[in-house]
Amino acid sequence: MKIEDYTKWVIDEIKESKVYTILNLIGILISVSICIMFLSLAFGIEETTINKLTKDMNLFTLKVTNGKKQIYYQDLNSVYNKKIDKIIYDIRPVLEKYAILSYNSIENYKLKKNNILPIYLESYKIKKNNSIELDIINGHLFNNQNENSIIVSDITFKKITSIYKEINRKNFNKKKFKIIITKRDIQEEIPCNIIGIAKTTPHHGTTAYITKKLSFYINDIPRNINPNEICYTRFDFITENLKDLEIVREAFNKKGYDTVSVLDKIDNVRKVLFVINVLFWLIFSIAVIIAIFNIIITLTSFVLKKRKEIGILKSLGATDFQIQNIFILYSVYISSIGSILGVVISYIFINIIRILLSNFDNLSDIDLFKFDLLSVIFVVLLTILVSIVASLPTAKKAASISPIETMRED
Repeated sequence: MKIEDYTKWVIDEIKESKVYTILNLIGILISVSICIMFLSLAFGIEETTINKLTKDMNLFTLKVTNGKKQIYYQDLNSVYNKKIDKIIYDIRPVLEKYAILSYNSIENYKLKKNNILPIYLESYKIKKNNSIELDIINGHLFNNQNENSIIVSDITFKKITSIYKEINRKNFNKKKFKIIITKRDIQEEIPCNIIGIAKTTPHHGTTAYITKKLSFYINDIPRNINPNEICYTRFDFITENLKDLEIVREAFNKKGYDTVSVLDKIDNVRKVLFVINVLFWLIFSIAVIIAIFNIIITLTSFVLKKRKEIGILKSLGATDFQIQNIFILYSVYISSIGSILGVVISYIFINIIRILLSNFDNLSDIDLFKFDLLSVIFVVLLTILVSIVASLPTAKKAASISPIETMRED
């Protein structure tokens, strides 16, 4: 038998069993369209969330600590390899210190303690790039004017403006501040000015970032000491993209180090989406089972109606394999057509939803659906494969029909 003969049989059966055929198409169509829409929604939410979390970052920071212990440069040597070294943009050893930020002098600070702000200081070294001094704070690049310049978190700045009403975002870089520290049991003030505000920081408290040189002074570390001999609070590893950040994080986690980065938030999002995907696959499985039953019922009816024709074909020399192919081809045709219609309908619905969401100002820049071609192909192929598997029992039953039995039935 040629493919044309198989096709003719299938088309004749489709014409004779229009109701069953339509039910099969609808079942497969619904299954595929639901599957694609849920997958597109899951991918869209993940991509949108990642874009939102990394929107203000042009570099990505991995914060590495060793529990409550402080770290030396030499402690990290076991993690380094050629692959890690190649993708690290920069390494920032961090010192920390608690201090007071004031817009007044020590004398005024003592008199007006409500006009002070307890802050958590973190130090960063200065990186020179094309004769311009730059500092990287959690993925942000800032111009740095002198070693007494500081960068504050957005939360810190809001607290500053609540204490000092005359300070705002237009004039903060022109105002003179003081960092008040206790050094050798003596309160000391260090003049400073705020040169930048970090919108995204890993800290929820009041934070200010200072240069490495200033931190050495605050922490009573001699400036001529070898940096490798200093015990640091943590090390920040800077990478240029999330993929590199994942590789660096994996390397440090394997060695038992604690890490903090934007990947932690992304992982939480993926965990939630994983639960959603599990529920989606359950729904999809139910829809597929219904479609399978429709196919089995249709093919069983096909076998009962075509017993005589099948007997004649076998008496003319048709093999069991050729008979099976008729039923398998039927399931392939139905599942292929249903899948294609499901893809088209889901694509139309997704675009309609996109148009509706674009009318809302707060959702106009958010794409909740990502129509992934590979996922669509996977769903279509999976649907066709499941349909073929569902047709095999009926196909084998049809192939087992004896020509002699069909003649006796007459």
